[in-house]
Amino acid sequence: MANIIFSPNGPNPSNYDYIMVSRRFENSGSGTGAVWTYVYRGSKDALRIQSLTWVNAGCKVSIDESGPYATATVIFNGAASNPADPIETQFQVGVGLETGTFRYEFKTDYVEMSLFSLPAVMMEAMKYVSVSQYRYDIENAVKNGQSLTINAQNFPLAQKIWAKLARGQESFPISRVSLSKVGSFSGSNGLPQIPDAMPPVYSSARLAFDYQFPVSVQRLMPLPPSNPLLQPIPGTQWGWLQMNQSTSLIEKSNQVEQTQTWTFAAWDLDIYPYYS
Repeated sequence: MANIIFSPNGPNPSNYDYIMVSRRFENSGSGTGAVWTYVYRGSKDALRIQSLTWVNAGCKVSIDESGPYATATVIFNGAASNPADPIETQFQVGVGLETGTFRYEFKTDYVEMSLFSLPAVMMEAMKYVSVSQYRYDIENAVKNGQSLTINAQNFPLAQKIWAKLARGQESFPISRVSLSKVGSFSGSNGLPQIPDAMPPVYSSARLAFDYQFPVSVQRLMPLPPSNPLLQPIPGTQWGWLQMNQSTSLIEKSNQVEQTQTWTFAAWDLDIYPYYS
């Protein structure tokens, strides 16, 4: 292999040369600990070969080869005795020591729910012979093209549900809030664990504690509704269920990107364990 030459007086694109053109130091500016950002310029081959050393040291490396010279941006995250030290003498990040960079995203989605899931309708159905008979009588009347025989004075909502079903409306949209934690960190830390086949439902406090959400994120997390009609039916609980965990590995730069998403709703505890 050709020798790599660090040329302080300027690179020669015909040789395996490169120079440092800038260096920036940040100390816990974004909650990630001490961060050094170096920019090098030199021959494409020199920076490609040298990038192996940087990547193995746990650095994040990107190389731009669009011009006659290549430019490498090297980001180092960790502790060091002196931010002015060369990158080659910095403390090398070991497995599990790097603090990744994270961002948080809130998103509102809409899902269709049965008309019979309306809280007021459920309350009325509980006053009937049985909840299942209430639904059967309404749907059967619509199916057979008949008028509803349920007493309209005692069960006014049954008449409204019958009318909506008769004109083709079977559901209504409701909103659900999802929270995503998107992380980026060195592959030296290893790939994330495989998610549970049956993930638990977390309370807001437990989710924030287990996944170390900053206070600013916790303040944005929704609370269970206070309306008594919107309280969960027996056997369910408002909480956060993990709906997605995706991981990508960029082999060239040894970078891992992970997205975890939880959705806030009243989940069935007969199916999912609950962590309070």
